[in-house]
Amino acid sequence: HSFPTRRSSDLIAVVGGGAAGMIAAARAAEAGKKVVLLEKGPKSSSSAPYATGLRMFDTKWEKDAGVPSGRPAALEMALRNTGGKIDRKLIDNVFDALPAYFDWCCEWANTEEYYTLKPSPFSALTVDCKDSEHGSGIFLLNRFFPRCKELGVVMLNETPAKELIMENGKVVGVEAEDAGGKVIVHCKNALIATGSIVNGEILKLAEPRYPEAFTRRYGHRIYSLTGDGVAMAQRAGIPIHPESMSVAYIGCLCMPVDMQCIHYGRPYDTEMLVQIAKKDALRVNLNGERWVDESYGGDL
Repeated sequence: HSFPTRRSSDLIAVVGGGAAGMIAAARAAEAGKKVVLLEKGPKSSSSAPYATGLRMFDTKWEKDAGVPSGRPAALEMALRNTGGKIDRKLIDNVFDALPAYFDWCCEWANTEEYYTLKPSPFSALTVDCKDSEHGSGIFLLNRFFPRCKELGVVMLNETPAKELIMENGKVVGVEAEDAGGKVIVHCKNALIATGSIVNGEILKLAEPRYPEAFTRRYGHRIYSLTGDGVAMAQRAGIPIHPESMSVAYIGCLCMPVDMQCIHYGRPYDTEMLVQIAKKDALRVNLNGERWVDESYGGDL
């Protein structure tokens, strides 16, 4: 079956119902677009529930408090941790979007319930979660799922996207699948928001020198994070740069691959992460050496 039954010039298909997908869907719907969100899981969440901290700078909260910008220090760290290989423009775009995202949330969501100003390694104060039990991921799920429904986003769960439908080099639809068979979403634009590639075959392109990449994991060990969207874009002829994924995979963790914590839990070992997140937990590398200031709780 098809959705809608005929092509809609202003419909946007969002592939992935996690945090990024729901934010994109909400923003597009606010702009007056018709939005269909495709999520392969039984509910929209993905790894969002496990996100705790929030790294912000230059938000309205911080400006009103007279806090100097922490952006230069954060940018320097990002470039240093990726060996200067990551695209500077990409980082700039992310750093522009962060305060814009939070200021937008403040317009319609009760952000004071989850966030406050805390000391930061980048500036005197920054917006951050009040505590890890009520972190950014929980905020996103509690706010964005009802927000998407309120704005009329059509959310199709257990409907994994399979292929992008192309005509003359342009995306004109998304082929998906549900319990009833094939689903075709006709659209003008498609946004792939399928998140992490940590459990996907696409990671072999990014990290061929890391043979244990599919059994050792620092963070979100969720089996739905298979990089389907990246592979789907690649099959549609959209250029994919494995070297960029490699830099992002290592750099975002801010440590070399051989220093990553090893998680063998099957399925996703939530309790292990809970223990690691506690303030009295020590973080060691594979040589048994302590390598981080655990009191910060982040990735420095």
